[in-house]
Amino acid sequence: MVQTVARAALPELGTYGFIDLKRGGGRMERFAFHTSDAGLAIEAVAPPVIWNTGLHPMLDVIRGGAGRRISPVDERERTRLLDAEGTASALHNQKLSSLIVVPIGQGDRVLGTLTVCYADGEREHEAGDLTLAEDLARVAAFAIENVELRHQAHARACELVEERARQEAGCRNFLSTLSHELRASLAAMLLWEKILRGASDETTRNRALDAIHQSTVAQSKMVEEITDLSRCVNGNLEIERSIVALDRLIEAAIQGATPGATDKGVALTAEPTGTLGSVRGDATRLRQALDILLSHALVSTGNGGRIRVAGVRGEARVQIIVADTGSGIAAARLPHVFAPFGATGEPGLQAPVGLGLGLAVVSRLVVLHGGTVTATSEGEGRGSTFTITLPLADAAVVPVFNPESVPSAPGLERGRRAPARTGRMLKGLRVLVVDDEPRVREAIALVLRDAGSKVTAAASAAEAFAALRDGRWDAIVSDIGMPEEDGYSLIRRVRGLPVEAGQGVGAVALTGCARPQDQSRAIEAGFNLHLTKPVEASDLIRAVATVAARPRAAASTPPRVANLGRS
Repeated sequence: MVQTVARAALPELGTYGFIDLKRGGGRMERFAFHTSDAGLAIEAVAPPVIWNTGLHPMLDVIRGGAGRRISPVDERERTRLLDAEGTASALHNQKLSSLIVVPIGQGDRVLGTLTVCYADGEREHEAGDLTLAEDLARVAAFAIENVELRHQAHARACELVEERARQEAGCRNFLSTLSHELRASLAAMLLWEKILRGASDETTRNRALDAIHQSTVAQSKMVEEITDLSRCVNGNLEIERSIVALDRLIEAAIQGATPGATDKGVALTAEPTGTLGSVRGDATRLRQALDILLSHALVSTGNGGRIRVAGVRGEARVQIIVADTGSGIAAARLPHVFAPFGATGEPGLQAPVGLGLGLAVVSRLVVLHGGTVTATSEGEGRGSTFTITLPLADAAVVPVFNPESVPSAPGLERGRRAPARTGRMLKGLRVLVVDDEPRVREAIALVLRDAGSKVTAAASAAEAFAALRDGRWDAIVSDIGMPEEDGYSLIRRVRGLPVEAGQGVGAVALTGCARPQDQSRAIEAGFNLHLTKPVEASDLIRAVATVAARPRAAASTPPRVANLGRS
């Protein structure tokens, strides 16, 4: 760019010139050019110290945005210019007779100045020379901005390449971690299943059953983490807003995490917070976010460590703080701790902590509630602190949230909670179970029989429909995805029967299809409840009891009943 402008400027507009460009921090960069016996010469030279003197005409041009022609250059102008230029300037050796300074750029985008002069002591610039110099300056501005845009585009492209590489590395690590975690839980299940088959004493059998159950819970948590994050990212996560009392939410979350902390030898304490007030949000999702933070703290903190939960209320916002004395977070990892896959390290080289998606889910859940979540740590081995900040709800609104109605987050203490007292809740009920997977079908039938019901199992929709026509039923538990005919088709055919032939039978969809649209489709097809696999036995029993107790006359237009499983 400098060479192009210099060739156009000399010798038509002078014998000597320079381009001064503004840089960061008030610095200037100068390129001088002049004609010589060898042709055009261009060199980078020291810029003037104009910011300290304020005497240089360049300042007038940069500030005012208009070019100047000083012709002729009298002794006063020459003295002023040379004083501003400094003793190192090459202009001291020139016999200045005329000078033009024009801005490169316009308005707030003045990038510098173009200066051309006659340094032979004889020639002077005419009025039209200023216009020509301004045209050259516009060409220079366009060239400079074009170069800057190319540099910015190149830098952005490099950033995108690096980001893509980070994402691909994160995905590879995630898949490796997923494989490692699945293999670990499956290995435990297979080994304990082998032990269970040969166990002769009650203690070993109980240990085997507990180990298999915990491995199943771990796999369930993996699926739910992936599903929840996908819904958050795609905007499909449903938030059912109500007024949530934070004091009781925190109390319930701590109660849920206490058994795990006790088993691990970790002190879990809550600092007195007074009254934190209420927020407007989804109680289940807020509890899920808090449970994930507590679960993360438990995983990170070893025997003898401490976890502290506190709350701080401000005028318009409230903070929930979860601090631990555990393994901490490395400085390099801290900026990425809430990024999907950002928490996954090299699989197999550290203690399993899940898929590394939990904190990403927390971040997105909090954002959906108009809040923020931050993480701080003084480094590895020095603990970490997570702070959720949420906007307070109107203080005049009466809290309506009952913390005991909110289940704990998936996988936190799900395997340790006391079994629900479902007992013989289904005594005397006739239940039809439909699933094409034999092991699942048999397990569902055993659970429902143990609760007192009389169960008939069907391996297909056709077999189930035939059974329905042969007797009176209180409830149907049906899979959705089945060969030949799916569960949607089955329940539509059932709702088309006469009332006396079973039209009003209560129906539960039990399926691995867990998206919100899957729930809506199940309800619209005719199911009364939608449960996602895997499901707790107690939740399944309660669901069957609920649909069996519904008035049969209302079953032809089933209401949209809330999903009892995680969604």
